[in-house]
Amino acid sequence: MDNRQQTSTVQGVTAALKTRHLSIVAFLLVFQVTLGVCLANIPEPGIILYGKVFDNGSLLTSGELTWTFAPASGGEAVVITTTLMRIDAEGGPYSYRVELPLASVVPGSPDSSGTLVITDSSVEYYRTAQVTGTSITMTDTVTLSFENRGHTNI
Repeated sequence: MDNRQQTSTVQGVTAALKTRHLSIVAFLLVFQVTLGVCLANIPEPGIILYGKVFDNGSLLTSGELTWTFAPASGGEAVVITTTLMRIDAEGGPYSYRVELPLASVVPGSPDSSGTLVITDSSVEYYRTAQVTGTSITMTDTVTLSFENRGHTNI
C-alpha cells in the first residue's frame, strides 16, 4: 500500500469515527431528554371510585360531578369531572364511576400535572366533590400511597 492509499484509508477511518462519534452524541442527547421526560412522571395503576349521590333521598343519575384533590402540603390541585348516570352493579345502583390518575415522581423531577402523586409514605389530600348546578357538596381528607394503586374506592 503506498502513502496515498494509507492516507486515504486513514482519512476514511477518521471520517467514519467522527460520524459514529456524532451519532453516539446525538443518541445520548435524545436518550437524556427522553429519560428526563419519562422519569418526571411514572404512571401508576389508578384508583376506581364508585359512588352514590343523593338529593333529598333520591339517587341522582344525571348531571356532572367534579372532584378536586388538593395536596395538604400545598401545590396544584387535580380536578376530575365525570357524568352522573345509573350504573347497575353489585352493591348498586351507583351514580358514578371515575378513575383517579396516579403517578409516582422521581425526586428532583418536575411535578406530574393532572395526576395524584403517590409515594411509599402517605400523601394527604383535601378532597371535595361538587355536583354542578346544585348545592350538593362533600369535603373530606384522604391519604394515598403506593398501597392504593389499582384499588377500588379510598
